[in-house]
Amino acid sequence: MTNAAGCDSTVTLHLTINVPIESDTTATACGSFNWHGYTNLTESGDYTDVLTNAAGCDSTVTLHLTINVPTEGDTTATACGSYSWHGYTNLTESGDYTHVLTNTAGCDSTVTLHLTINVPTEGDTTATACGSYSWHGYTNLTESGDYTDVLTNAAGCDSTVTLHLTINMPTEGDTTATACGSYSWHGYENLTESGDYTDVLTNAAGCDSTVTLHLTINVPTEGDTTATACGSYSWHGYTNLTESGDYTDVLTNVAGCDSTVTLHLTINVPSYVEISDTVCSSYSWNDSIYTESGDYVQTFTSSNGCDSVVTLHLTVIIINTEVEYVTTPELDVATLSVVQENAEYQWIDCTTNEPIEGETQHWFNPTVSGSYACVITVGECTDTTECQEVTITGIAEHGTTNITLYPNPTTGIVSICLTPETCTLKPEIHLFDIYGRRLQIVSVTAKTIQIDLSRYATGIYIVKLVNGGKVVATGKVVKE
Repeated sequence: MTNAAGCDSTVTLHLTINVPIESDTTATACGSFNWHGYTNLTESGDYTDVLTNAAGCDSTVTLHLTINVPTEGDTTATACGSYSWHGYTNLTESGDYTHVLTNTAGCDSTVTLHLTINVPTEGDTTATACGSYSWHGYTNLTESGDYTDVLTNAAGCDSTVTLHLTINMPTEGDTTATACGSYSWHGYENLTESGDYTDVLTNAAGCDSTVTLHLTINVPTEGDTTATACGSYSWHGYTNLTESGDYTDVLTNVAGCDSTVTLHLTINVPSYVEISDTVCSSYSWNDSIYTESGDYVQTFTSSNGCDSVVTLHLTVIIINTEVEYVTTPELDVATLSVVQENAEYQWIDCTTNEPIEGETQHWFNPTVSGSYACVITVGECTDTTECQEVTITGIAEHGTTNITLYPNPTTGIVSICLTPETCTLKPEIHLFDIYGRRLQIVSVTAKTIQIDLSRYATGIYIVKLVNGGKVVATGKVVKE
């Protein structure tokens, strides 16, 4: 041959003849098959291809092809929270997910999951109940605690709810009461019959507190008392009721209830009478003898059945008839005097039982011997002393006609009036008490002499006219 340079190129063939070969290939493919120069064979059949074998010869190969069709599928799913599918575990988001499986023809079966993930929910419920509580599937829960239940929410997912439960206990109580007539208790007004009554209250835990009243109703009583009294009447709490009328008092009967008693009272008035009387010596009244002055009370019964109290104001005049007899020989004086004071006096001569004129004092100086007594008058009473024997020695010879004393009785000054005969004698006046003690000596210088007795005690005093040591006249004067 001619080479590139235009020169002969002698070539020598050293020939080796190789044998071409033929072969058959059987194939099964899914959907399409690539084989030698064939791309994406999609149909079953026999296909040939000429290749160069190792010896460099044609190698005719025949493909006996079976095309199996791969399949596809769609799955739609809705899940709560997560979803597991074929090789996917716990898918938590919505979306499309694919997976390739092998179908019965041995081809891919591509499946697509159209996934919707819905979210489950949770909730808490707090409850307080009395005694028991029912909640979803739980009936009559009686203990405090946490309880759960799974529901389906609007998305169709689990809704897990938790109950935080507090169980408070209701209480019961009994009250026993005894009342009179009626009793009011909680919602009950004026219960009048014995029995058991219940009421439902709320205790401190907010639960029912069922209280039961065991009630006994006792009946109050009433009573009437009729009384008639004199002057006043005491009854229960009333002291000295003095007016007629109706009075009430509330006592306690055997049942412990009020016992209202009414007193219909009639007060009759007792009578009080006072009488006064003055008697001599003694007084007889209603079988009693009274000999002393005083107030005496006797009680009778009047027509209304009450006391008639009669008070006697009694004055008993008892005349003391004792007589004192005093003699003063050295004065030639004898004196009779009665002890009774504040009376009227009349001295009498017991021989004739006649009064002695002018002798009306409680004392008497007899001038002659004799028997004398005194008639004493006090008010309307009169009594006479015993007769007193008197012996006079020497007094009669002097007499008292020539000396006059006034005023007599006196409270102080006494005047002594002398007769003309005695005045010429120029005597002295001697004053003695009843016991003979000389008290004064007064010289006679005039017809009328005054002696002051005011400084002396009450009593009888003797006035003597003395001349030359001899008594020539005697008189007596009473000092009040």
